[in-house]
Amino acid sequence: MARSSDAPAGPRLSAPDLPPDLTPAYPARAADLMAARLDLSGAVDLAHAFLEQCVLAADAEIVDLTGATLLDVDIPGPRLAALNLRDAGI
Repeated sequence: MARSSDAPAGPRLSAPDLPPDLTPAYPARAADLMAARLDLSGAVDLAHAFLEQCVLAADAEIVDLTGATLLDVDIPGPRLAALNLRDAGI
């Protein structure tokens, strides 16, 4: 009889579920955004934000997502010097 592996299974990767039309939005601390596109540059504070079905176009120095919640978020080709995700839910 074959012995089962004690190692956990690897993560399952899938593309985020994004709507066809995204609304342009501005980043803000504790923002509640759904189906939005954010163009990030410079120092961005999105701490404690809730982002669902969003695209983050990031060409920024610092993006702070401390305590943020990200559901179905796409960050294509990020260019970041620092990304803070402490206590974030992804």
